[in-house]
Amino acid sequence: SSFYMYIISPSLMFLLIMMMWLIYPFKSNLLMFENNLLYFFCLMSMGVYGLILAGWASNSSFSMIGSIRSIAQSISYEVTFAISILILMMNFNSMNLFNIMNFNKFMTFFFMFLPMNFIILTSMMAEINR
Repeated sequence: SSFYMYIISPSLMFLLIMMMWLIYPFKSNLLMFENNLLYFFCLMSMGVYGLILAGWASNSSFSMIGSIRSIAQSISYEVTFAISILILMMNFNSMNLFNIMNFNKFMTFFFMFLPMNFIILTSMMAEINR
């Protein structure tokens, strides 16, 4: 087994998670651009590489099978999550998280998209294995 690859895979996952904090909608955040939701989807889909690297570097067939199972689950729920979020973005006419936060000041949007919010919540819970 490659020790360096085994160490790099959790570091890659940690780096991807820390990069997601760059687009969190504060008053002044580090990355404020119009399509930051697309950046979020790219970072979410890159998490698969850390999983496959960890399974491959451990040099065990069972861990490789487990990482492939985890990747299949992650990709399958990621598709429903992305489609649900994109439907909401089409209704908000924006792919900026700060604009969504401003839209979300009114409770009418939450109740109007209640079934879609349930699908998003279910996809998020499945994505984090809860």
